[in-house]
Amino acid sequence: MNIKDILDKAYNFSEEIKDIKIFNSGNTLGYVTPWNNYGYEIAKKFTNKFSFISPVWLSLTYDGNDFQILGSQDIDIKWIMDLQKKNSEIKIFPRLLFDNWTPSNFIKLVRSEYITSRCLETISRFLLKYNFDGVVLEMWLQIGVYSKSDAYHFLTHFGQEMKNKNLIYILAIPPPIYRGYVYH
Repeated sequence: MNIKDILDKAYNFSEEIKDIKIFNSGNTLGYVTPWNNYGYEIAKKFTNKFSFISPVWLSLTYDGNDFQILGSQDIDIKWIMDLQKKNSEIKIFPRLLFDNWTPSNFIKLVRSEYITSRCLETISRFLLKYNFDGVVLEMWLQIGVYSKSDAYHFLTHFGQEMKNKNLIYILAIPPPIYRGYVYH
């Protein structure tokens, strides 16, 4: 087998088992990105293999005064309905990236109860507006530079807000990097 063989067969699958979930001992999460339309088709084709689908649509910005969730124009309600029609158990958790935050704004977020509550209300209101089941939170690289207690404090509040609104969140944590060495 060589590289050409792998690339030639990369999109092959068995029609007989495309709807069978083999990994039954846990949940499976699939990401779908708007810049790769084939991912939307893969998610539809293999819907029954996933517990959660996380479309990479949303980013949260904060200018020091107001929070804004960007990306709502990418939300594809028909595609979501197609997934749910095929698998009524599937949960849609859009990925939310904390985008273009300054260090001072992160400090405000993790150290101010008022700013934290405004942020959480903005996020939960948005998720409920679009009938999402939860969110994949991507902010670890930004929040990780602050103290563990600050991060823990914010994430505890975040989790409680999600629980109060009957939503679930997944915290995306990238692989660790230590002094320039990437852990493999």
